[in-house]
Amino acid sequence: MTDIDYRTALVAEMNKLAQLEAAKKRTEDEILRCRRRIASLSELVKDADEKKSALTRRLVESLARYNVEQSLTDDIRKIIRAAGQFGIPKDAIRSELSKLGNSIENHSNPSGTVNSIVKRLVEKGEVEEASDLLGFNTVVKWKEMDFWQWFMKEAAKQK
Repeated sequence: MTDIDYRTALVAEMNKLAQLEAAKKRTEDEILRCRRRIASLSELVKDADEKKSALTRRLVESLARYNVEQSLTDDIRKIIRAAGQFGIPKDAIRSELSKLGNSIENHSNPSGTVNSIVKRLVEKGEVEEASDLLGFNTVVKWKEMDFWQWFMKEAAKQK
């Protein structure tokens, strides 16, 4: 291969990576919407029938196991990423976690838990805090990385 062939291959791979990242974001957004619907529907099922059938009971138990297995930090990442370019206030993150069926309210200090997770994500460079459009409130925004920022971050992990 010549130098030009390597450059062409590099550009092709960079384009493919960009397409895959876009597809990943769309998939994560759809998963988030689906989890919200599942959490809402499971509450309706619980309320509608106190004497659940064995199948319904197994479905609800399976959902509960799935929710427990989901990482609180991962859920917060997904919520912030789904908020888009305008970001989301920290107190809204708590309400979004509840919509996902996450039992954040069972923590002794739910606000403190969210704040400390957001602080760690800021320190890692995954998210940033900024003022909202009016400049009155602080919101948390996902930090979009271009290919080279991502590459350098991954290279640093290898050391």
